[in-house]
Amino acid sequence: MTREHILPSFIYEYQYSTASGKTIGWQEKSKKMISGEAKIKDVCFHCNNKVLCDLDGYVKNMLERSGFFTECFLKEKVNIDYNYSLLSRWLLKVAFNSSRGWRASDVKNHAKSLIYCLY
Repeated sequence: MTREHILPSFIYEYQYSTASGKTIGWQEKSKKMISGEAKIKDVCFHCNNKVLCDLDGYVKNMLERSGFFTECFLKEKVNIDYNYSLLSRWLLKVAFNSSRGWRASDVKNHAKSLIYCLY
């Protein structure tokens, strides 16, 4: 089993580049702000390093093409060219990982979408 970022590593990399090398986030389970990269520890190697990595790569490229990675984002409108299937699978993956990260009671509801995320 491998560790999967709850938010993809490219999000943390962007935070590090704009926030003096620091990243923080909210941890629901402990009800406090935490530093560092939130991860879950139960993803198989193939899923984490191939399937989920490919989804993260797609979204990273989509956001870069749309100009989202700027320190001071001031655009009122943005046109995003996206693949519905890939983007929806990625959003479900992040929601599923997030709910597992803080052991949400609705994790079983998200688990139903896991098959869609992986295939």
